[in-house]
Amino acid sequence: MSDPTPIRAVLLDLGDTLWPGPRSPRRLRPAFEAIRRELAARYGPEVPGAASLEERITRHVGRLLRRHREREPETEADWEHAMTAALAALSFWPGPDFVRWAVEQWCAADAAGTAVEPSKLAVLAALRERGLRLAVVSNTVTPPSFMDRFLAEQGVLPYLSARAYSSAVGYRKPHPRIYQAALDGLLVPAAEAVFVGDDPQGDVAGPQALGMRTVLTREYRQGPPEGGPRPDAVIQRLEELPAVLERMQAGGDA
Repeated sequence: MSDPTPIRAVLLDLGDTLWPGPRSPRRLRPAFEAIRRELAARYGPEVPGAASLEERITRHVGRLLRRHREREPETEADWEHAMTAALAALSFWPGPDFVRWAVEQWCAADAAGTAVEPSKLAVLAALRERGLRLAVVSNTVTPPSFMDRFLAEQGVLPYLSARAYSSAVGYRKPHPRIYQAALDGLLVPAAEAVFVGDDPQGDVAGPQALGMRTVLTREYRQGPPEGGPRPDAVIQRLEELPAVLERMQAGGDA
């Protein structure tokens, strides 16, 4: 019996894998209060209040992003383009610098209160100590520069050898290009990598199609429906991952 293929790298999803997804419906209000102040300084007091501005802009941006994904589900939408269109629908044309700033405000408010638990960082440290190369692969319209800053603030970035954000790659999971971008950054073939995430399609079916082994986490999200893609292992908490990888590497039942 031949030895199992070595595991040299671990690719991880972000939201609902390293931390739970956003929960507070009012988390964006500080961003729109700031956006409203800047618009009022430019256009006067006729600018709608923060609550109205938030409702109208988020609805418009959400509709544009959904429309893009219905038409081109494999590619990532442009958040700045959607924000520009939403502001134009309200008769505001503040320019690209303002739009970039407004998107940053939105991102910061959306991320507020999100924290990576020390135990998750300990898992990343343990994997690196074993010589594994780590990457994150995430579907997100958030600009790559903000994602990098956020991961740095959370203490995650130093553990990573590669990052593949759909906003940078241009393609969303489960398209093979986003996984390949991470693998290329790691200099590791798919057969020697394990993908860890919460979504049966983007984190199991997509990586398996390239030849990666997969681990599904149910910590923050319910498991796959019956008959969905079958991962190589299932964990209830990320802290179980090092032991599962050991068993996978040994060729045993994960």
